[in-house]
Amino acid sequence: MLCAGVDLTPALATLGVSADDTIHSIETACRRAGGSAAIPERMRKHLLSVGTILNIGWIAEGVSTPARIICQRSAFCPREPHCKGAATTRERPYLDDVKEMVLRANRA
Repeated sequence: MLCAGVDLTPALATLGVSADDTIHSIETACRRAGGSAAIPERMRKHLLSVGTILNIGWIAEGVSTPARIICQRSAFCPREPHCKGAATTRERPYLDDVKEMVLRANRA
């Protein structure tokens, strides 16, 4: 399980927790809720433990906010239903905003 470039898999394994099960549980919650949901309590406790053990404060901050499915492929998402169409309460996914800013900067 990768989180902003930090591989949490070894730390979860040390706790006896499967990273695959953690990912599946969070993804299932998000899909059931249309793309964004609170992290299930059991998984949240595991991630809080990992954040404490590794002394990474932003992990604790992150588990207090809803998880969100983000698809790199945006409009070309292979999932059914498409991530872009179901993900968040925002009008447009964040990645689209970033792409637009990069394109504007390159044109200037």
